Amino acid sequence: MDVLSLALSKKFTEETVAGGGAIKGKNCTIQSIEAVEGGNNVTFQWTLDDGTVKTQTMFVANGAVGPEGPKGADGTMTFADLTEEQKASLKGDNGVDGITPHIGDNGNWFIGETDTGVNAEGNGGSGSGTVSISTKAGNAIVEEHDGLYVPALGGDTNPVGLIIEYTGTTPDHYLPCDGSIYNIADYPDLAEYFRVAYGRCNEFGGDGITTFAVPDMFEPEEPTLIHSSFEGYPPANATDGDLSTFWHTNEPNGAYVGYSYPVITEISGYSITNRKYSGDDINYSPNTVSLQVSDDGDDWTTIETQQLTWTASNETKSFTLDTPVETKNCRLSFTCTGIRLSLAEFTLDSRSPYTIFTHFIKAESTNRLSPEQQRADIDYIALMTGVDLEV
Repeated sequence: MDVLSLALSKKFTEETVAGGGAIKGKNCTIQSIEAVEGGNNVTFQWTLDDGTVKTQTMFVANGAVGPEGPKGADGTMTFADLTEEQKASLKGDNGVDGITPHIGDNGNWFIGETDTGVNAEGNGGSGSGTVSISTKAGNAIVEEHDGLYVPALGGDTNPVGLIIEYTGTTPDHYLPCDGSIYNIADYPDLAEYFRVAYGRCNEFGGDGITTFAVPDMFEPEEPTLIHSSFEGYPPANATDGDLSTFWHTNEPNGAYVGYSYPVITEISGYSITNRKYSGDDINYSPNTVSLQVSDDGDDWTTIETQQLTWTASNETKSFTLDTPVETKNCRLSFTCTGIRLSLAEFTLDSRSPYTIFTHFIKAESTNRLSPEQQRADIDYIALMTGVDLEV
């Protein structure tokens, strides 16, 4: 507030009670200031001793305009200070299309009609190497050019993740689809394929951090039961786990039961359980058992023979081989002093270390070139490297 307003305020505070003003020393406040043309209407308020509230309004004219102050320093603004609309307004028109280089009749690169003088064909290579076929990888390998691998004609150009059906041992760069878990570091291409295809590399198992699994598509082929003749009670009764059923034959000497396996199988032992008779009658129990193996199912070799002594029915006798044998056909051959032979159960302790799988998944890339280079044929690679094609 200016000096005039303060002086007027002081005058009002010094008014006497008789004049209707405030008693000297009483508080007086400015109730409001209203801007009007040429100045302000100032309303004062005070309270008399009897509690009466008094107000008084007076006009206070504006003072004279003072001299102009000094000019301020220039401000700065960067592109980041602009609004998005301001930024968009600064965008210029699109430029005209450039000129695509092309090869002229003289073999040089041209830009429009201008000859750059640069030959479009690179210098010929000095290589004296050859292109050979890797029988393991199925790729063409350019010798003396490290890292240059291209698909050979007739080679394996299947992409990683492709599943094939194949009878035999696991092909190079493939894994059997048997549900096995592998380290991601060992097969990064396949793990990455699963991650892209399924959103995670452990879709079929593994922890997804250091390990992953392949799908399980293995359907093991069951072995075939082989046997000699029987009378009314088939050999399958001796493999059902039920001691009350049995295999029975009227030709006891030379009678046999066993398995023909789809692949080479390791036999480490065997067991037999005689038939349950009335009481402790042990008639029809074999006197000897011989373990026999064969590669073709026709010519048999005896591995060992055990003498048998029975003391009760449904008695089980088990035997372990000192050295396991590998075979595709294995049987137990018996002799018996009686005219008939019966057997409640038999087992062959077996496992197959040579399981033949039928489904395999491509696990490793057999090409180390870019996709563009992989599309080039061997003749083009030979031309670019300057080597002779000897495939």
